[in-house]
Amino acid sequence: MIFGALVRLYLRDLVRRRLLWGLALVAILVFAIGHWTSTAVEEAMGQGESFATAARQAAGRLDQLANQVRQWLYIAVVLVAAQVAPESRKNGTTQFVLTSGVSRLTLAAAQFVALSVIVGSAILLVHAGFAVAFFHAHEVVPIDLSVAWMMLLGPMLAGAACVFAVSLTAGSIETYLVFFGVPLLGKTIPGWMGTSIKHTPAVLIRLFENVAMLFPAFPDLARWPPLSPARSDAPPFA
Repeated sequence: MIFGALVRLYLRDLVRRRLLWGLALVAILVFAIGHWTSTAVEEAMGQGESFATAARQAAGRLDQLANQVRQWLYIAVVLVAAQVAPESRKNGTTQFVLTSGVSRLTLAAAQFVALSVIVGSAILLVHAGFAVAFFHAHEVVPIDLSVAWMMLLGPMLAGAACVFAVSLTAGSIETYLVFFGVPLLGKTIPGWMGTSIKHTPAVLIRLFENVAMLFPAFPDLARWPPLSPARSDAPPFA
């Protein structure tokens, strides 16, 4: 009972930060993609292309667009996840809940569940929009519609959990530096050392490379889509 009330409390807190408008914008954009796909197929057929060729071209563009959306979606998840705990501390919600006798573990769990609801809703909207678009292109397998969203939801929630855990004891800026700055430096510094600094110890370069490996590329872990059927000339999924 108390846990459910806390989840509702933090959901209202997140909605008041205008995240609901963000979800509405996501819904408008992704369903506009479906309309664009249907129009693109009709225009290609009007120019003399066969339906199969037009649909294949539209599905290829959708695959490229989905890859870009997956990258930007993770950035949005990091931005939101880093704000939940610090903002609740700033506006006094956390202090109020703690003075009511609620443990910090229960508090953090309720915050993460509320965050997961927002992230899961956004991911379902994105998946539904692309599913409709692939359906217009007739490049979809029904079983993919029912399971592919989990391939996107799992890694994104894992990334959100990591960011949220750091933000419990750090501010938003510090959290952004950890999850954006450290991976970037870990990838660029070894190459810079190898080309700009002569006789750089290999141990130092390996140290920075291993630091970067502590931060998995969650968008690369999300094998989403496949919503289009496998082709004989396409490499198999790992």
